[in-house]
Amino acid sequence: MKKLLIGVLCLLSSLNGQSQSVVINRVFKGTEGEGTTTRGRYDAIELLVVEDHVDMRNWIIKDYANAVVTGLSGDAGGKFRFKDVALWKDLRSGTTIVLRQPGATFTANPSPDPNYVEDIDASDFTIDINIRNTNYLRTLASPSDINASSYIDRTFMLGDLKEVVLLRWDDGFGEGMDAANPVHAFAYGDLSSSSHYNGITSPKLHTLSTPAKGAYLYAKSDNKSVTDFATVTGISKDKAPPVYVEPSVNTESLAQKIKDNTNLVASITSESIVNNYPGVKEAYISYVNPAQNNIALYILEIDLIDPKLSIEVGTPNDAAIASGTQRVMNMIPYKNANSFEKQVIGAINGDYYELATGIPSGPVIKDGIRIKETINSTHNFFAQLDNKTYAIGPKLEYDRLKLKIQEGLGGKYILVQNGVVVSGVTDNTVSPRTSIGLINNKRVIMLVVDGRQSHSIGYTLQELAQVMKALGVTDAINLDGGGSSTFIVRASNGTYQRKNLPSDGSERAVSNALFLMRKTD
Repeated sequence: MKKLLIGVLCLLSSLNGQSQSVVINRVFKGTEGEGTTTRGRYDAIELLVVEDHVDMRNWIIKDYANAVVTGLSGDAGGKFRFKDVALWKDLRSGTTIVLRQPGATFTANPSPDPNYVEDIDASDFTIDINIRNTNYLRTLASPSDINASSYIDRTFMLGDLKEVVLLRWDDGFGEGMDAANPVHAFAYGDLSSSSHYNGITSPKLHTLSTPAKGAYLYAKSDNKSVTDFATVTGISKDKAPPVYVEPSVNTESLAQKIKDNTNLVASITSESIVNNYPGVKEAYISYVNPAQNNIALYILEIDLIDPKLSIEVGTPNDAAIASGTQRVMNMIPYKNANSFEKQVIGAINGDYYELATGIPSGPVIKDGIRIKETINSTHNFFAQLDNKTYAIGPKLEYDRLKLKIQEGLGGKYILVQNGVVVSGVTDNTVSPRTSIGLINNKRVIMLVVDGRQSHSIGYTLQELAQVMKALGVTDAINLDGGGSSTFIVRASNGTYQRKNLPSDGSERAVSNALFLMRKTD
């Protein structure tokens, strides 16, 4: 049966004039069906790789809601991204990938076989895993069909009467919603009135038959005619990602921007700009303020439209914990060891924390895992969302977006909001400071100012806010400062260098950090 299906699909590919790389081979309808309790337990999708050396990293697999008609309610099924890990990088032709739904308990056995064991060794041309296995797949939150501005975690669940399953190419920047870049679709039931189904432009398999519980369903497999596999002729979007183009080198003076846009600079002593990595500008600035005090700044200006760059959370030993402390410099080797084809190239310290326990004040979310969710009404957050855009905001915004957050931690004060310096920030002490701000949702400023020393006295929070705004940010947050302030970069020779001079005289152990990561492949 599999050999016949492969042959038919290859013929379909030639008819469409474009090579197909992965198809949805069949679906399995679990014995427990739909419902708030069963949640589609034992439902499964089987993918078939029909082209050699396919890279499925960042692709999206999704199902639609039982209605599958129109609007948010029709696109309210489960959505999962294939993570950027080795398993999905180089898939061989003939490999089958089975994704299984465990039901309401994500860690439960997703198979009716009580002896089921996941298969993550692709060398046998078979991958068989729990679709909720966060090591390999990432959940993409969906807008609520009640309130489109809020997000919920939708469960993968095959409809009893009708369904559409869609495989999409993506580069990591896309949303789970809609049908952009479709690769292949599999559908069953009466979908004549479904705008979602009709809007899919890739090849798609369809049968009016509904699946029997506890059995596989093939799309029109009875007739074995090529027309059965080309109900709608379409074009597969499973092409290689765009050719990587390095961002242009940015040599604009940041010292001059601060001088021109604040009243904080009497004279610029020095400025050194370093461009060791595409999309990343390091700036080291010394100036004298109107009171004739020295100021030393350490800045990273980051263009995150570069797909090789991302900002991620660091924790002690890179563990999924929200307690304990470690120097940022000592966190880096653990983060590098646990990252697939990525390395830390820059780092700053993170959130405030309890000195005795190392428990941070705000949330900690790493790789989509909500290690610490709580955030009080006076705390704020910085986050990378599931479409690789970035956000800063208060608790209300965190509550709205938290299911979309892939990397995130807390901060005490918002300094700039919607392009305006926030008034009423009452910490007027002159201290070392750490801040992160957004020029837009894919362009970031990381900044540390030394303090309490002769070479640099530091900033009040208002001064920090003014400088961040002068650098062009629309939103900025204050992270832990004082002796915690830390600024580290990876030099062109691969060594890590702490550039700032901590006010304690040596680097302080902290609860968490923000790492600028760069892909090495």
